[in-house]
Amino acid sequence: MTAVWKRLSSGPQAGLPDAADYLRELLRYCGRSDPETGFGEPAGDRLAPPKEAEASRATLRPEVAGETAARTGIVGAGLMGCTIAALLLRGGHRVTLQELHPEVLQTAPRRIAQDCSAAGWSESDIRALLDRLRLSAELADLRDCDFVVECVVEDEAVKRDLLPRLEGLLCPAAVLASNTSGIPLATLAAGLTRSARFLGLHFLHPVRERMLVEVIRAPWTAADALDAARRLVVGLGRLPLEVGDGPGFAVNRLLFPFLSEALQMLRQGWLPHQVDAAIERCGWVGGPCKIMDEIGIDTTFRVGRVLWQAFPERVAPSPILVTLLKRKRLGRKCGNGFYTYSGTTAWTTPPQRDEACEDWIRSWWEVEAETRPPSEEVVRRVTLGMMLEGFRLLADGVVDDPRGVDAAAVFGLGFPRRWGGPCRLARVIGVSALLGELAELGRLSPFFALNDRTERVIRRVLGRPESDAG
Repeated sequence: MTAVWKRLSSGPQAGLPDAADYLRELLRYCGRSDPETGFGEPAGDRLAPPKEAEASRATLRPEVAGETAARTGIVGAGLMGCTIAALLLRGGHRVTLQELHPEVLQTAPRRIAQDCSAAGWSESDIRALLDRLRLSAELADLRDCDFVVECVVEDEAVKRDLLPRLEGLLCPAAVLASNTSGIPLATLAAGLTRSARFLGLHFLHPVRERMLVEVIRAPWTAADALDAARRLVVGLGRLPLEVGDGPGFAVNRLLFPFLSEALQMLRQGWLPHQVDAAIERCGWVGGPCKIMDEIGIDTTFRVGRVLWQAFPERVAPSPILVTLLKRKRLGRKCGNGFYTYSGTTAWTTPPQRDEACEDWIRSWWEVEAETRPPSEEVVRRVTLGMMLEGFRLLADGVVDDPRGVDAAAVFGLGFPRRWGGPCRLARVIGVSALLGELAELGRLSPFFALNDRTERVIRRVLGRPESDAG
C-alpha cells in the first residue's frame, strides 16, 4: 500500500480508470438530466444569463413565475445569508432579506453586488437583480414568502428561539428551511407545530463555488416540502443531495476527519502551508487549513463541537483550533487565521504565511521537522478518514447509496475528481487492503476504530461477502 499512497500523492494526474464516466453517473444520481453540461469545470456558478435564468425558473416553477411570483425569504444578512440571497437573485427569485442589525443590513446590497460581480454579472444586470431585493429589519415582512431559509449564527439556542416565531408568520403551505451546518433537525424542530414543512437546506461555503446543496430530511418532513426544496436547488444550477437527519449530516461528517487528521499533522512536524500543499497536489480543491480559514475558525469549532459531542469516542477538540479561537484569529473574515490576508478579507486575496502563527504551531510539535511523517502519510490519513466516515454514513442510514457519499465528497468538499470519491477509491484499493489499513491506523487513533456494523457495510459495498473473510 505504501506504493499506492506515493502514487496518489504524486499529483492530480494519478487518477483512476473511467473517472469521467463515474462523475457523469454521480451527476445523474443527484438529478442532473444533462450530465455533460458543465462537466470537467471547477465547481462554481453555472447560472445562465438573466433572461435565460428567468425562463428556466419559469419552466421549473410555473406556479410562482413572472411578476406574480411569491418571494423567497432569507433570515440573516451575514456571509451565508448574503451569498445565498445573491444566488437566489441570479436564479430569478424575488428575495426578502431580513436582518435585525441595521449596520449589517445596510451593507447587504453592496456585498450581494460584489458576489454577483465575482460570478461574472455586469453592472447593469446586477442593478436589475437588486430591484428584486427587499430589505427588512422585521420578521413580519416575510409573511408573503412561500420558501424561507434561516441563515443565522450556528447556535442551537438562537435557532430554536427563532424558528417557531418564523413558523407562526408563514402560511401553512410555506416551507421553512434551516441552513444549519450540522445541528440535527430533531433538535431544531422541538418547538415547531408544523414540522412537516421544516427541513434542512445546507448551502456550502463558498456558495458561489460549491455545486452541491444538502437537502436534509427528518422522518416527519412532508414529501412535497422535500420536492419544493429539490426544485429550488436545481433551479439555482446546483446539485441537490438528499440526506437523513443526524449530527453533521453528510458533508460535515466527511469534512470532520479531513480537518481533524490535518490538525493532527500540525502536531507531527508539519506547518499549515505544507499540509495544504501536500493535499492540493493530489487534486483537492483546497487544503484543510485554507478551508478552515474560509469557513471561519469559530464556525469550524461550533460544527466540530456538535460532532465531538455526538461521537466523543472518536476525537477530541484540537488544542490548535482552541488556541486560534482564543486569539480571535477567526480566518479570512477577520484578516487572519492559519494564514494572513494582507489587511483585506476579499475572496480573491490569496492567503499568505503567518510567521507568528507558525511559531506557536511549532510549540505544539511532538516530533522534529526532520522526523515528521512523509507527505503520503498526510494524504493517507485524511483520505482513509473520509473513506471510513463515508461507510459510517451508509451504516447509520444518513446516506443510502455509495454514490451519495462520493457526490458529497467530490461536489461538496472538493475531493479529487480523478479519484471519483471515497467509496470509488475504496473499491480500487480493495476490501482486504482497506481493512488492513484501517486496522493499522486504529491502533494509533481511536477515530479509526472499526465496529462490526461498519465493517459489514464495507464488505457489502466493496463486493466481498462476509463468508469470504479470511
